[in-house]
Amino acid sequence: MVEKARIEHPGRPGRKPSLNADLTDAEWALVRDLFERDGQRGAPPRYERLHRVNACCCALRTGCAWRLLPKTFPPWQATCKSFSRWAAAGVFEAMHDRLR
Repeated sequence: MVEKARIEHPGRPGRKPSLNADLTDAEWALVRDLFERDGQRGAPPRYERLHRVNACCCALRTGCAWRLLPKTFPPWQATCKSFSRWAAAGVFEAMHDRLR
């Protein structure tokens, strides 16, 4: 059995996302490098990258509005901004190809 990646919501200890859209540890290992930025400058990200990816996958899978994402995910503004950047770069298509 493959275990889900174990992450907690920042600022809400003990609460974890529990949707089927969450990537497993094995899936995350396959696609992690797609979501890393080369030569990243500035302040470190406020929210874990996996957490933002899972939030994007949730929105894609369920079709819910960004503002209606479960509160276990990072704020919708951060998720939407990450999604826009990754979608423009073709990251989700590459992720889908790797996970097939």
